[in-house]
Amino acid sequence: MGERTQLNLFKQQTGADLGLSDQQTAQLLSFMKEEKKNVAATGGQPLGGAGQDQAGLQAMLSEEQGQKLLQSQETVNQRIYERAQAMLSPE
Repeated sequence: MGERTQLNLFKQQTGADLGLSDQQTAQLLSFMKEEKKNVAATGGQPLGGAGQDQAGLQAMLSEEQGQKLLQSQETVNQRIYERAQAMLSPE
């Protein structure tokens, strides 16, 4: 749901001139979900989700875990960016 919300906000901000098509939105949503899972599966810090338990949330509050979480998110963002370049125009 978080990924879908991000894309909807992006579509609203860009307006009709630079908006994403439904196909592009679906592809980006797929990329976002895949890369989030890939980073967690390769030893990165799992990114929180709706199923996160209380103990897991508490563990993420430490500074060290927070840094790992940020690094994981940066990795996910970079992977999504690289994949999106192949399907989106520079605009």
